[in-house]
Amino acid sequence: MAQACGLGLLLALLLPMVGTSVPGTVVRLNKAMLNYVSETGKAPLQRALQVTVPHFLDWSGEVLQPSRVQILNVQVSRLDLNFIAGFGIRMLAAANFTFKVFRVPEPLELVLPVVLVADARVAPDSIRTPVVSISTCSSFFNNAIVLDGNHSTALLVRVQRHIKAVLRNKLCLSVSNLVQNLNVHLGTLIGLNPVGPESQIRYFMISAPNITNDYISLDISAVLFLLGKPIVLPVNATRFMLPEHVGTDSAMATVGLSQDLFDSVLLLLQKAGTLNMDITGQLVRARSAARGTDVKLTVASSNVGFIDTDQVHAQIGTVFEKPLLDHLNALLGMGIALPNVVSLYYLNAEIFVHEGYVVVSSKLLYEH
Repeated sequence: MAQACGLGLLLALLLPMVGTSVPGTVVRLNKAMLNYVSETGKAPLQRALQVTVPHFLDWSGEVLQPSRVQILNVQVSRLDLNFIAGFGIRMLAAANFTFKVFRVPEPLELVLPVVLVADARVAPDSIRTPVVSISTCSSFFNNAIVLDGNHSTALLVRVQRHIKAVLRNKLCLSVSNLVQNLNVHLGTLIGLNPVGPESQIRYFMISAPNITNDYISLDISAVLFLLGKPIVLPVNATRFMLPEHVGTDSAMATVGLSQDLFDSVLLLLQKAGTLNMDITGQLVRARSAARGTDVKLTVASSNVGFIDTDQVHAQIGTVFEKPLLDHLNALLGMGIALPNVVSLYYLNAEIFVHEGYVVVSSKLLYEH
């Protein structure tokens, strides 16, 4: 039985959901998120740009003398990220590289200002997680500033030529490697999150993202699993579209949860049997004294009398309401995980309930 459930879950993860109704979710990330990434991304970018530079070969008399070149420090003074409508994200970074050339008899220290510009495309991959890939990358160099020492202009030109030739190839490769590390985190979007002891939820992208100059919007579907089998709504649903200008202005992320997602959760609880409950006197203490009489209603009215159905509905509603609410709240106490990736957390979230959907408006916090 366990092997069959495991196989069913594996197939559900690997095979596309064709011809089924899958609950819709939209995650919209705006410029505030990009600004946050710009601030938190400076330190990782500085570490990534600490590349190795091969020895500088220069003539000393009639002998070709190698001199070790070391990057003493990389200071990223500016990191800007902006959306490119219909494509992805543009990165512009300005950094100062401090080099030391260990020449004999006198070492050379210099600062080289560099500007990096890279365009990155955002698209779903084969397993339907978002993937960022560098499409173009260029590095631009300003003239170096000598910190100390008395060196000839010709030597400075040769040293700069050597350093620029190395950095022109290595810096863009470092940026690409940094993006690959980001993709590892983004790949955790499709991880299974528990909903209950025998149920899970999994998110995945269903189409290419919608990218404007102001935000990137990811269409994400959710699949709920019970004992390894996906929960499928009986009726095909229309695609969920998150309206513009919802949530709060200060948010970095706006998550729209469709009515279908909540219907799937209730269907999951129903199929699991967790909605079954017995109404007893212990659940409704205020009416414990009235126990002892069983009432069975078969018709709304008859030729021997009249039944006030409104009063019956009110009485039954009172009996069921609080126990049922307590039961549902206990079942939903674990909550339903929102779309997330490793090390990224929702912060100070606000919830707005609209007809047909719910909006979660939140800031983000990255911890590593």
